[in-house]
Amino acid sequence: MIKIPVIPRLLALSLLYTTLPARASDIGGISATSNPVANSSGQATVNAYQVLNGTYMNSTFTGGVNCQSSTLTVTPYAGATFGQRLPFEETYQEPVYDMRDINGDTVPDNPGSILFEKTIQTLQKDNLNLTAGFTASWSKSLDKKMVDLCRTAATNQIALQQASLNMKVLDYEISRLKHCGNLAKEGIVWASNSKYAAICADVNVINPPGVLPDHSHSIPKVITKELTSADPVETIGVHVRKAPWASSP
Repeated sequence: MIKIPVIPRLLALSLLYTTLPARASDIGGISATSNPVANSSGQATVNAYQVLNGTYMNSTFTGGVNCQSSTLTVTPYAGATFGQRLPFEETYQEPVYDMRDINGDTVPDNPGSILFEKTIQTLQKDNLNLTAGFTASWSKSLDKKMVDLCRTAATNQIALQQASLNMKVLDYEISRLKHCGNLAKEGIVWASNSKYAAICADVNVINPPGVLPDHSHSIPKVITKELTSADPVETIGVHVRKAPWASSP
């Protein structure tokens, strides 16, 4: 066993004691433990706007012709957010404690004593955010050839419908002309004060009933033969027609 002299041992203990950290609770018997507090607050608002693209604009015609065209979709939007802290306080009073050491013993003479209160601004504010705008999307078919063929088919289909309409109009007008003419020939007409008189107002009958159209006939010229007979009838040139049964010429 190795024995260490007393003096070096005391010197080592004194050095160890001086190198140990001093705690705040060991100073004057008062607890002064550090307790830092850091507060932070924030607010983040995220607004998401979704654009849904629908189908193309379709134009449907008879005959099964269905054509698509370009589509433009415009969607306006507006949003608002409001934040408020309750209760609303602009200021608050913070106490100031008496930390004076008059007798110099490194200990406050009046611990816990409040000297005065100071006014602190809270800087508390209401938050209001307004957002507005619009989103737009444009859709167009990439197959231009098919679009042109569909438009041609639609144009032909419209022409066929117009021709069919013209035929129906023609049938109606001819039927009206025929019925109005036949009734006029029979002496059946609308009264002048009737609201239906306009139906046959533009129909004219060229040959009214009982009136013959203007015409003429040619009269053939009769050639007479002068006779020298002693018969006075033949002398005056009168054509005499005898009965077929006569025996003499």
